[in-house]
Amino acid sequence: MPEPTPSTGRIIQFPAPRPEPSGAAALDAALARLHRSLEEQRAAIGQWRASLGELRAAASGLGDNLVAYQMQLSRLQVRVGRLDRTSREVAAWAGSMEADASS
Repeated sequence: MPEPTPSTGRIIQFPAPRPEPSGAAALDAALARLHRSLEEQRAAIGQWRASLGELRAAASGLGDNLVAYQMQLSRLQVRVGRLDRTSREVAAWAGSMEADASS
């Protein structure tokens, strides 16, 4: 009969059950967790408000830039209108000179 091989396994002991905290201790722990959660919420709301302020400033800047762009387009429209009128006058003059030269 072959000899039994020695066991190399390790026995892991289960953790001992923790005693249930008393009602007051459980309440204190719950209140501490609630307090931490409220502090985290306050910080998150503060960051959210700061982000809204940044968004408001960015949107306002975009609005200001849009107004400036519209004003530039209006000035450009006036200049292009003048150039168009001048080019039509020059074209009409050249046409009349051509007609005079051919007659």
